[in-house]
Amino acid sequence: EKLKELGVTDSKKMDDSLIMAIGPNLSLSYPHSLLILRNQKYNEVIQSGLNMNSVKAKMHNQCLLNLSKKYPKAKLYQDQFAPSDLYYRYLSNEKEVATNITFETKGESKYPSVALASVIARYAFLSEINKMSQALGRPIPLGAGPVVDRFAEGLVREKGIDTLGSLAKLNFANYKRLYSQDLR
Repeated sequence: EKLKELGVTDSKKMDDSLIMAIGPNLSLSYPHSLLILRNQKYNEVIQSGLNMNSVKAKMHNQCLLNLSKKYPKAKLYQDQFAPSDLYYRYLSNEKEVATNITFETKGESKYPSVALASVIARYAFLSEINKMSQALGRPIPLGAGPVVDRFAEGLVREKGIDTLGSLAKLNFANYKRLYSQDLR
């Protein structure tokens, strides 16, 4: 009920300003496990041959393991971003795998805990973007449209293409377009 009062739903349907306003309270008030995979490490992992869904599966698995160790009787719910058999195949080399997970497409709309997790994750993401923006001395635009492309082009002209390794996911289309322009 408290989450409903706060307007917690699928983070993709919420305004970022609301997420930034309620995120600190949610993070302090509800048990959760948060892992942050920074862009530089993400790029290394993708270059090693993993795909984005396998990375997501490994991160989700670790969060669920962290929570299930702390709360052994808790039920585990997860938004289904891949069929469960494929999800577990992504985890075939992991030492420990969380099991008895209820997978649900659009899980954020069916389980408050999944909605809460998506909001806390979005809050952490926005907070990291804010830190990166401060370090860079300018706001970093979000998304993959023309505004982001223009921002990246200017940044590459100013600081070189290598600066994007810590600021962007290098397997995304806008990076590939930018790299092919050879603005170095």
